[in-house]
Amino acid sequence: MAIQMTREMGLSHREFLRTLPRALEGRGYQRDGNTIVIDEPPRRLTIHLACEEKRQIALLQLPVTRVTFAFSGYTEAETDAFMQRFTRYFQRGGG
Repeated sequence: MAIQMTREMGLSHREFLRTLPRALEGRGYQRDGNTIVIDEPPRRLTIHLACEEKRQIALLQLPVTRVTFAFSGYTEAETDAFMQRFTRYFQRGGG
């Protein structure tokens, strides 16, 4: 059973790819353009980065990337645990 989810993240592809290795905590991955695959049989995670967009707030432009995660062979608990860990690495400070 595959589980798929999409998140809108306030970052560029470059920022995403710079943070990704730490977020994966040493897991190996392959990248083909805007698609990243983490293959750990019998599990497989495919991450796809949509085209970068810009969010305009007054005179400020912020990068936005829609990221799709497709989990195959993961239980719901494993998916939730991965996403919680992943989200922690991509959190930014705020006020």
